[in-house]
Amino acid sequence: MCHSFELKASASLLLRHCPGLPLAAGERIRREQIVPGDQALVVAGGSGWLARWGLVGSFLERAPRQPPLCLDTEGLAERPFYGRLLRHNRCLVPASALAVGGWRLSHRRGRLLWLAGVCDRHADAGPTCALLTVATNVTVDARIPLILHDDEAAAWLAADWAPAAGELAELCQPAARPALHAEARCNPARLPQLAFDFA
Repeated sequence: MCHSFELKASASLLLRHCPGLPLAAGERIRREQIVPGDQALVVAGGSGWLARWGLVGSFLERAPRQPPLCLDTEGLAERPFYGRLLRHNRCLVPASALAVGGWRLSHRRGRLLWLAGVCDRHADAGPTCALLTVATNVTVDARIPLILHDDEAAAWLAADWAPAAGELAELCQPAARPALHAEARCNPARLPQLAFDFA
């Protein structure tokens, strides 16, 4: 599972993808570590806002002690509440790197990572979000966030697109995901291979 992520990017880069973000052109975003419960930048509907990482359903009377941070993509569309979010409350969470297990994952070419997510607004907790996860074909961790290519990210946010189970399954194929670079974050003496690339 993804334990934390970072966002280091210029506002101009983010605005190029999402012109509606409330950012100044010369601004630089530098969030070294976003952990569960922190505010994360989410993008949806041509604009962006801050949402707490840890999904709190709008129907709940109070926020759970440990709200879900990540949701398995497989079978999500068939679950009543999450299926509704998947149809109407999709969002993107931009990141420059992810912490998964003992590894730091980033785009092999240094590009921004667009993480697929869902969001909701609770009366007390406010806006919250969760990341969607998929299986990986590399022994980094059992699951990693679903990372979308730029064209997929645009489709993910399209209001007229309701992802069918088959389309989601296609998105989740490891071979179709952006190429990542992995760096070891733990004790180097215990790891014979400290960094590698994978597709």
